[in-house]
Amino acid sequence: VSFFDKNHERHTPSVSKNGKIDKKQKNFIGFKINVKEINENKIECISNFIRILTSCYKDYKKNWDFLNKWEKLYLDEVSFEKHLIAGHHLAFHCDKMNINTSHKLFTWAFYLSDFEKDEGSIDFKYLNFSVTPKKGTLLIFPSDWTHIHRENVMKKNEKYVLKGCFHFADTFEEIEKKI
Repeated sequence: VSFFDKNHERHTPSVSKNGKIDKKQKNFIGFKINVKEINENKIECISNFIRILTSCYKDYKKNWDFLNKWEKLYLDEVSFEKHLIAGHHLAFHCDKMNINTSHKLFTWAFYLSDFEKDEGSIDFKYLNFSVTPKKGTLLIFPSDWTHIHRENVMKKNEKYVLKGCFHFADTFEEIEKKI
């Protein structure tokens, strides 16, 4: 949370797919940082989190043996989000929406703050499932349309969350070398 606050000059308002601010669809501030920048600037708090995230993904793979077919996955950039009171992402969405995002395999979200039971829940539309994360909750789920989701309005508290995706590493050249 302090890393987010210290980097206030990087904060930008959330924008919709068309690049415009639409507070009916989503309303939060945030910024993104890539893994190269994390490593070059030796940002230990994020590096430590990435190690934990990688370990959790390895545990996730134990439940889904098909995932072992991919030798490598890359970590996409890390998004820091702050949902102020009344903040949300009410538009149902998924992270794999078009050809530009087709490389995304899994979405992850790590919650850095607590909030009340009646605010900020994550609704998964087709799973008929809703969860209100607590501080320290890590969600990992497919980035595809089967897991479209939304984040409900914050009523009493601010919500801090780290988000990102794992994506395919294999290029056509790497696949051809394996054959």
